[in-house]
Amino acid sequence: MLGSRTLPTLLAILLASLGLTSPSYAQKVGRDWHEDAEAGFKFRPLKEWAFIPVPQGDRERMGKLLEMNSEKALNVKLPGNQIGQWKPSLYAFQMREPSGTPTTGDGGLRNRVSEEKKRPTIETVIQRVFGNLRDFKKGMQDPYYGPKEEKLTKKALGQHVTYSAFDPNGIDLVLDCWTISLPEWDVGFVWLIPEKDAKKYLKTVKKSMKTLTLMDLKTDSLDKVEGDANYESFVAYQKEQAAKIPGWRIVEVPSKRFLITTSSENTRFIKSVIERLEKSRDLYEVDFPPKEEITFVSMVRLCKDREELQSYGDTGPGTAGFFNPNSRELVLYDASQTNKKESFAVMSHEAFHQYCFFLFDEANAHRWFDEGQGDYYGAYNMDGKKPKPTAHMPGGLDRYQGIKEMVRNENYVPISRLIRMTHEQWYNNNDSFHGVASYNQSWSLVYFLRQGMRGEVSRRTWKKEYADIIPNYTRHLFAEFAKTKKSIRDEIEKVIEKAGGESALPPDDLTRLREQQKKANVSDEQKLKIWNKATAESWGKIDIDVFEEDWLAFVKKDM
Repeated sequence: MLGSRTLPTLLAILLASLGLTSPSYAQKVGRDWHEDAEAGFKFRPLKEWAFIPVPQGDRERMGKLLEMNSEKALNVKLPGNQIGQWKPSLYAFQMREPSGTPTTGDGGLRNRVSEEKKRPTIETVIQRVFGNLRDFKKGMQDPYYGPKEEKLTKKALGQHVTYSAFDPNGIDLVLDCWTISLPEWDVGFVWLIPEKDAKKYLKTVKKSMKTLTLMDLKTDSLDKVEGDANYESFVAYQKEQAAKIPGWRIVEVPSKRFLITTSSENTRFIKSVIERLEKSRDLYEVDFPPKEEITFVSMVRLCKDREELQSYGDTGPGTAGFFNPNSRELVLYDASQTNKKESFAVMSHEAFHQYCFFLFDEANAHRWFDEGQGDYYGAYNMDGKKPKPTAHMPGGLDRYQGIKEMVRNENYVPISRLIRMTHEQWYNNNDSFHGVASYNQSWSLVYFLRQGMRGEVSRRTWKKEYADIIPNYTRHLFAEFAKTKKSIRDEIEKVIEKAGGESALPPDDLTRLREQQKKANVSDEQKLKIWNKATAESWGKIDIDVFEEDWLAFVKKDM
């Protein structure tokens, strides 16, 4: 979801003639002001345009200030004599001068970047953020309009230029760009409009931009507070963030294990979400008990509907929820009017990823472990007082019939291979059975192990040493990641000391090093060594060929 963002997703492909024209919507500038006192401006967006929350961290990481799109879609021509629907959109970015980038290495703290510091242009931001645009560089050579300096309001001036480009789906677009220079930074606006609607749209866009007014910078905003800080401070910070987007608010959870930011007004559904989250967390803590009390508050973003979730997450129409490790959010939607059971199954699956993210200090496990257990918890029946594991997830999420068919047709991979697959190998293997082969087999593997640990598998196919596989894998995975991350953090501390200590470093460099130290990113090579160690200390303690025979017998006859 970060880095290169795809352009607004086509809402639907309509089997219609090319003679179908776009609905005639009279574009108007809205009456309400959008203020960003931290960036120093306010303006009046277009009427009937919706705000899309900016994921927390995107402001600091990529300078993203604002995202909006039209609530009404336009018909657009697609290849193959088809018509699709596409929503015009708006993005705003804060463009600062880059600071030096210190790195670690044999030479300690390297020299700061010596090249001349320049603020990025809106063109460089577009290429970085919308990496899937076609022919944008070509369009830069021959702008659709401008460049031209435009007077906005009072002291505000804007550099205005419009470019042509192509959406990956083959849609002709114009990118109407405005750059406003402030003493501390530039602010860039990018309006994305289908080219055939540009003439009528851009007149109103210009009226909107002409309302832009510079503001005194707000200096009393709360500093960013992470979920492992003081609870009251964290809630206050999140309330301030939610208040920036119309229609969003914070809902506290009695246990203080979760904090919900939502645009849904359905209090009954929100209550049911909280109940499912709490029951799911209780299960995780029994199966994966933390060594010490977890103080990190898990953020949950509950969108008002599926369309809002897709806009926020830049996801396809089949997505019912996801965990975003970059923003650390569990993202869901109000499914009270759609498929509540499927949504809740996805919730328990993705909430497991969020729990492991904090429990294991952002460590990555093999996908059989992550996804297999996510599906295991997703299949839990939590209607009664005591949650019960089942062999079925609702609707199209179910893995049961899929693995039955795969085993019957011998269309599965050896267990010894499945448990060692890299993430890329695991995902590629899905193609061998309707895009879900790895999901099916990993779920059945975890279901076999978990049911056996509960005493629910026949002695004919269960051996007592199987009960140690998941605990041993988890223990060694955590221990090896902890050791590796400590080494990385110690190395960064040495870098700071060698530079003369904290006081000798420029503030931006020190902040960046402390952030690197906290995250302690593990390289792919280090990760593979950790995975091999965890696998050897768990799966390596059993006869894998005998285990596969037992697993097959369980799937065929006992599951």
